[in-house]
Amino acid sequence: SGVALTAFHFARPVIAARVGGLPEIVHDGVNGYLIPTEDPDALANAVDRFFTEADRGAMERAASDAAKENSWEDYARVFTSLVERP
Repeated sequence: SGVALTAFHFARPVIAARVGGLPEIVHDGVNGYLIPTEDPDALANAVDRFFTEADRGAMERAASDAAKENSWEDYARVFTSLVERP
């Protein structure tokens, strides 16, 4: 998920497998594509779809928005609020 957030920081959509926390930050067709694990055909189709069908500008804006929603500042704020709970 760190690699995806780094890509989002640079306004780059990602193609990611549906594993771990990636489905929580990669929204299929919005800021990237989610594919099944170990499925090279799905990967090839996602790459093809990105370069031939996707509204790349909209996906790049959504990726940038996702980076803002998952910033280190927000993480620190959430973490601090958890630590400071009574």
